[in-house]
Amino acid sequence: MKQNSYSYMTTRRLVGAMIGTLIGFSIFLLYYLFAVEFCVAIWGFALSSTVGFIRFLATVMMVGWLGGFVAISVFLISGYNIHTIVVSDQGIELQRRKGSIIITRIENLVERNPDVSLILEGMKPDGERISKRISVTHVGKKHWDDFKSDLRTYRQQQQQN
Repeated sequence: MKQNSYSYMTTRRLVGAMIGTLIGFSIFLLYYLFAVEFCVAIWGFALSSTVGFIRFLATVMMVGWLGGFVAISVFLISGYNIHTIVVSDQGIELQRRKGSIIITRIENLVERNPDVSLILEGMKPDGERISKRISVTHVGKKHWDDFKSDLRTYRQQQQQN
């Protein structure tokens, strides 16, 4: 079997979530800045208590959206997210910036729903057990069948040896 590489698509989703959090933050910033105009447009008048309440809610939501942005940023910058899966004769490598995870032996390959996901149970080179759930959204629908066949081929090679 030759070495096959599959892009792990979670990073794209995280970047999309970061963009979404910035958009959400911007929306609530506008609510905060235009609270008086918002009240006048809806009720026809603006009470200071109502404007204060809208500004309070907008502030809470801005803090939440900003917190989500920071959390996702820290996760991406930390380097512990997988960006590529490489299947070869030597094993399965889950590549990430802060040290790759190598699975040298597949003990079990559970496919509860073969079209959607599988659970890869195996062992690292140091003998530690690992279980990783990989779904079609991680690898991509176009490459899903090839990925599963590569895993099966690698497992069959192990069982023959």
